[in-house]
Amino acid sequence: MSAPKNAPNAPKKHPIAPKNADASTQRTHTLYNSVGCRVGGRVQRAEKILRMCRDIISLTDMVMEAAATERKLSGVLRKNYKAQWPDYPDEWSSYGYTDSKVLPGPATASEIDAFDLILPVICEMDDEHRKLIWAVAHSAVQSSRGPQWQKIAKIIGVHRVTVKNRFENAMLTLWYKLKKDAKRT
Repeated sequence: MSAPKNAPNAPKKHPIAPKNADASTQRTHTLYNSVGCRVGGRVQRAEKILRMCRDIISLTDMVMEAAATERKLSGVLRKNYKAQWPDYPDEWSSYGYTDSKVLPGPATASEIDAFDLILPVICEMDDEHRKLIWAVAHSAVQSSRGPQWQKIAKIIGVHRVTVKNRFENAMLTLWYKLKKDAKRT
């Protein structure tokens, strides 16, 4: 006989879980995407990230690419586009000197998969490390010289070398957290 739904010892269901998932699935795999498909547990995610990233440098690159992918994703609200052509210069010598912006292309499926893989791992970190990792990653997007340590240092209120050391510490924490999660098999 099964327990009623509102009983205190009844297994809790994830709010985005598929309707036909049984209680054993709910307890072992609690991460579902917006469609209701099971994404996988912490161990599977950590193993997959470690297969993709052989060292901390490639993990840092994966985080930087995730920030670039986040910028490529569409916004929450769709803009109403109008059918009109932009103004263009009449002189042949004025091309390249206009105020038009070149927007990044849409994110590819592999970029979105990597983004979906690394995002929950970063969100599980403590607030200081998570905010620092995302600030550094977003400052490095579309920057040929890498992260903008000085700008982040001014926002936080510490020296730029301290910001860089804290970022390296946060990435080391993330790396060893992934290693620890992958050993839980």
